[in-house]
Parts: sequence; C-alpha cells; structure tokens
Amino acid sequence: MHDNFLRRWVGPVLALIGIVAMLWLGLTGKLELYIHPRYVVFTVVMAVIGLVFTLASFVMAPQWRDKHTHDEDAAPGTLGQNPASPTLTTSAPDGSAHAASSGAPGTASRRSRRADRGARAGAARSGRARRVAKATALQLSAAAIIVAAIFAMLVLPPAPLSLSAAEQRSVNSSVGSAPVAPISDEQLASIDTSTFTVKEWTTYLNMGVSAEFLAENPVDVTGFVSADTNDPDNVFFVTRFSITCCAVDASPLGLAVYHPNWQNELTEGKWVRVRGGIVPNPSAFSTETYSVVPTDVEPADDATEPYVF
Repeated sequence: MHDNFLRRWVGPVLALIGIVAMLWLGLTGKLELYIHPRYVVFTVVMAVIGLVFTLASFVMAPQWRDKHTHDEDAAPGTLGQNPASPTLTTSAPDGSAHAASSGAPGTASRRSRRADRGARAGAARSGRARRVAKATALQLSAAAIIVAAIFAMLVLPPAPLSLSAAEQRSVNSSVGSAPVAPISDEQLASIDTSTFTVKEWTTYLNMGVSAEFLAENPVDVTGFVSADTNDPDNVFFVTRFSITCCAVDASPLGLAVYHPNWQNELTEGKWVRVRGGIVPNPSAFSTETYSVVPTDVEPADDATEPYVF
C-alpha cells in the first residue's frame, strides 16, 4: 500500500514543483540565469504542456489504496487450520480396526498444534511490523526530498554563477581550443570596440590583432574579479561567464589586468569596471600574452545580465 502511494504520487509532486519553479523563473525574467535567452520561450511553452499533463495525472490516477492490501498483509494459509495428521488403519489381533496416528497422540498433539499456530501468528505480526517500518522510512525520505526540492526551487533566490564556479573551471580554457582565422586590417577598421564585452576582447586577442589596433582602441569592460593563479599578487581577471546553451556548459572568460597589489583595493568575486589599454603583459609569471594596464578601476553593481552570449 505504502509503496504504491510512493510510486504514484512522489514523482508527480516533484515534477509539479519543478514545473512551477520553471514557470515562476520565466515570468520573473530569471530563467536567463540558467539557460540561453533564445531557449526561454521554448522552455516556458514546454513547461506549460508539462503542467497540463502533470495535473491530469493527479485527476486520472487510480486510488492509491491497493485492493490486494489485505491479502498481502495476511500470513500464508489460514490461521486456526492445521492439516489433519494422516492416519493408518490397522487390525488388532482380535480383528478390530484401530486408527494409528502418525503424530503424537492426545494432549501432546493438541499442544503441538497450538504452538504451531502461535509461531505462525508471531511471524505474521513481525512481518507486518517490518513492512510498516520500511514504508514509514520510505515516506519520510520522500517527504524530505519534496521539502528539499521546494526549498531549492521556490525559496532560495536564483543566483548567477560566481567566483566559486570560476575557480572550478579554468578561466579562458575554452579560448583557443579551436583555430580562429586572422582578421584583416580592413575588417578591423570597421569595428566599433566601444560595446565590446570581455567575450569580444578575448576573441579578438585570440585572432592575433595588431598592436596598432590595440593601441587605438581602449578597453571599457565590466565583470567580477578573479585572481590569476600564476601571478595572483600582480594580475587579476575581469571575468564573465559565457553560455552557449545553459549554465551547465558555462565557461569563464577573463581579460587579464596588470595591477600590482590589487588585493589592497579589490575583493575577489566583487564586480568592477575596468578602463585602460591593452599591452603585452608586464607580468613575469602570468601566462596571458596581453593584459590591460588600467587607468581606472572602480566598483560596479552586479550586472542585470551577468552572462555573455
């Protein structure tokens, strides 16, 4: 009975919680913290369809009480009944017939039957107790999962990926993984870098743009601070996460900033706005070829759109 209840209702309840959370994120504009904006409409539409089917499963589901519950709880056989002991009919020397029992005669036989019935009844009670304890444990576990899901999806505020995720995924590990065709001077001349984010700058640096282009185009970018592990005293990254599909495939991109003793002014994980020029990296330890030598580094509010796409 309890197992049937768990199978029939825990799954739909968890599905309902997830769907409601997804719709709430979509309506509040927070779904983009988890997936690429181009997938938002599709995800919301599919969530609505899923909601319809989930509600239908609640309405159309059969009663969770199993009609065979009593049969399952009852011990095998029928208490109070004991197969009759086989008898043998023999003839006494005087010709009269006698019934010889294969079991113990008289009182001993009755005591044996009572003991047997008591043992079966005790085994049945013990079995029911174990089943009830197991079902209770399963129900408590299911309740804990549902409460945790509600808390995670509907109570905790949605938050973008941050410094801790960047530390687990190497900054700029996705840059340079595939060859990029160099860009011509004519193409560079038509580019407006005033709206460049960290993603555009890291992409163009990977293309091998000329020193003249870098000298003529100052940087103005925003992101959160993460230390360059190769030279943490002198270099930090102004970092953003790039998302292709969803937060699972997010990769941190960073523009190196050469700023000795930056820890005296800045805190890792905090958002900053950096302005300056890109030059060959003065650091003797950083593996970044270029870095920004800043003319201004100031605190910034967390971006309303924390990711770059």
